[in-house]
Amino acid sequence: MAKSLTELRNSILTSVYGRRLGLDPDEFLVGQKALKMVTQSIGSSTNATASNTGTQLLNYGITRMAHATEQASTGSSYGTAEVGGVYSLAAPAEGVEKIIYTASHSSTQLFTVAMATGVFIQSSAGSTFGGIMFAGPGAYVRLIGQSTSKWLLTAFASTILTSLGAT
Repeated sequence: MAKSLTELRNSILTSVYGRRLGLDPDEFLVGQKALKMVTQSIGSSTNATASNTGTQLLNYGITRMAHATEQASTGSSYGTAEVGGVYSLAAPAEGVEKIIYTASHSSTQLFTVAMATGVFIQSSAGSTFGGIMFAGPGAYVRLIGQSTSKWLLTAFASTILTSLGAT
């Protein structure tokens, strides 16, 4: 059954911030309109090169990755495809959500996000991966930290999970 913001606020037993925020009988935090998340932007659709390679992505919040506009100047294992960069994802914090998505007008560039040594991504099917490749605009992954060494993959689109070696 759907509950309104007023109904949720009326269920507060222990107040943290008046009627706006508190704990309900089941010890869940209630009363806020929404949860704001930190946002991180990597690159820009107007960058001349993939100059942000090597940047570490935060292990919390939302990361927006924008493609560079011209082909990478160094050799690439992707062949002639443009490369948006190779990044690392900080080790997970247990219970914390991470969303990574691409925002670009280019559909030919690839981004790679590699896991740190000893860190991996596990799908709900039990497969494990050491990295993620984002192929074009609109690609995304939603991860939740299961431990300090394991991300759980909860959703993805236009994304290729890879067995990349740890960085």
